Amino acid sequence: MPTQTAAGSPAAIAFGVTLRSTRLRHGFGVRQLARQLDLAPGLLSNWESGARVPHEAEVARLLGSLRAPTFEYSRVIEAFNQVRINEYAEPAMPDYPPLMHAYEQISTQIFEWAPIFTPSPFQTENFAREIVNPSLSNSRKLDNLATFNQSRKEALIARKGLVQYELFLGSRALTPGHVSAHVNSEQNRHLLHLVESGTITLRVMPAAEWGLESTSPFAQYRLADKRRLTAVAVKSWPTTVYLTTNGQLRDFRKMLEVLDEFAYGAEMSRNLLLEAIADD
Repeated sequence: MPTQTAAGSPAAIAFGVTLRSTRLRHGFGVRQLARQLDLAPGLLSNWESGARVPHEAEVARLLGSLRAPTFEYSRVIEAFNQVRINEYAEPAMPDYPPLMHAYEQISTQIFEWAPIFTPSPFQTENFAREIVNPSLSNSRKLDNLATFNQSRKEALIARKGLVQYELFLGSRALTPGHVSAHVNSEQNRHLLHLVESGTITLRVMPAAEWGLESTSPFAQYRLADKRRLTAVAVKSWPTTVYLTTNGQLRDFRKMLEVLDEFAYGAEMSRNLLLEAIADD
């Protein structure tokens, strides 16, 4: 049985995302399914948000009520069995909405470091297809990922004013060498629109010497009810690893302090973006 501390962990939130996507796939609303299971709708919502973790027998009863096929049953149970794990790893191209999407919906502050490329929810479709592994360029998973990223972007735009999203972007991400000029121009103009609309705050990191350029991209999340660093997502193909222990969070808090010290301010960063657009 999951421990009490499992509730609210990355793995518990991931399980909740899986549970919710399964319910929606079968066409059930929260109240409709809760009524069928003789549960309070709020309890089912808490399971889906990761705020509470059900017992395995409750999960099995829910899946039975949905008449979930064997492959779907196994996937949900596998997600359930991981809720005890402190460090949760997610594939780069999951078959259901990525855990980042859930964190972006519950956080009030997000700080992201992207040394080489603009993060996926802020990429244009053409840019995303040019930087991806060519062997995946026509795959169903890539199409799914494009759909997920679009939904993440739309959700972040909808939460403008409710979430502070500060993007620390390596300067070479404004002019990546292996992206065609017209696609890069389109991408930078899109990024400028997000900055000027107030969806994100851009901080460009000058190239070099400070030592974080070789650090993997990561995002830090702070939740509304805690106002403290709650989880870090470290992005390293082909997985994203979510860290939550105090020591790990302390290390990444120090990295954020370094970024904040060396990155250009918002106005200078906007000017650098405009210069990149003019040069395209």
